[in-house]
Amino acid sequence: MILRTSAASPFGRKVRMAIDVLGLAQQVRVTKKLLYAQASAALRADLEAIHKRHDQERAAIHQEHRRRP
Repeated sequence: MILRTSAASPFGRKVRMAIDVLGLAQQVRVTKKLLYAQASAALRADLEAIHKRHDQERAAIHQEHRRRP
């Protein structure tokens, strides 16, 4: 699992490069589209988890440091 958004984009780029370099999808275009879609879905899921964790941490900090009347 990727922990930071700054690491997520380069990781996704490396996965797409690996698909091209290994020639996994040169025979059939549909295969390449499916592999790219799978890589994109995984990256999207990682980014969603990162954002959710950030929101939880931000809410906890806000709750801890909020003004009390």
